[in-house]
Amino acid sequence: HINAETPGCIHEGGELGYALSVAFGVALDNLHLVVTCVVGDGEAETGPTATAWHGYKFIDPAVSGAVLPIVHVNGFKISNRTLYGCMDDKELTALFCGYGYQPRFVKDLANIDRDLAASMKWAVKEIARIQQAARSGKPTIKPRWPVIILRTPKEFSGPKELHGECIEGSYRSHQVPLPNAKTDEMELKMLESWLGSDGPQELFCIGGDEDTPDGAPYPNLLQIVPEDRNKRLGTKIETYAAYQPLQVPAWATFGVQKQSQASCMKTVGAFLKHVVNEWLPSIFPSAVGLICIREIDEFQNILP
Repeated sequence: HINAETPGCIHEGGELGYALSVAFGVALDNLHLVVTCVVGDGEAETGPTATAWHGYKFIDPAVSGAVLPIVHVNGFKISNRTLYGCMDDKELTALFCGYGYQPRFVKDLANIDRDLAASMKWAVKEIARIQQAARSGKPTIKPRWPVIILRTPKEFSGPKELHGECIEGSYRSHQVPLPNAKTDEMELKMLESWLGSDGPQELFCIGGDEDTPDGAPYPNLLQIVPEDRNKRLGTKIETYAAYQPLQVPAWATFGVQKQSQASCMKTVGAFLKHVVNEWLPSIFPSAVGLICIREIDEFQNILP
């Protein structure tokens, strides 16, 4: 699981399904951000994710950032097949085109890294094209935003089988495919082989040398790290200090006196109008605040 403790990660959705909606929330009014959201095909079956696919209907590319969803279709969840795993490419294309997206499949297992890298480059270019059109005053009507659909076997590159049962490409690989590695010598060796297949010795100095401390990345690996700290995922302020507490006025000022009658909606509406008028313009664009104020006024006028 890639949770918020991982540098560059804002949030983890998992089985509750709220990662995609959080990604859209981050992109709103942050016009410089492209927020990548990995959605597993098990998570995609949840109600929150099914609803969040419509999030782009609230995104104005002229003033907001973008979300790049990567749907990981590996076919299985904790104990069963997934719905997306039972759908072929044509069905998934029809589904996401219906949502308003432009899907691209990544499924060349022999060259999966290059396939994904090329698809990411394509997606970023599509996002830039949509945003540039909107910000130049010639917006695309109902643009189709990119979505990447990654097809790999579940636990791709992991153990193929264990005790005569299939692991890779089955529900058995969910969570902990080698549950007894701590006490079973065979499972421990399988785990060592699996982790070693990533080639950590090619990336990190093991034992140390005159130029690199033990466990530190090799200098040639560090060359890909941007010098600008604002371009490093782990040091971008949006990934670790994005929360901006809302300063609200003292609620008692808007309270209703005893032995009097008042509409609860009108009373709360007056409070919210003050919040929007005094505080939100410093956080959101002024146009949003003006729209909110106007709608609150109209809402209060129709109440009894």
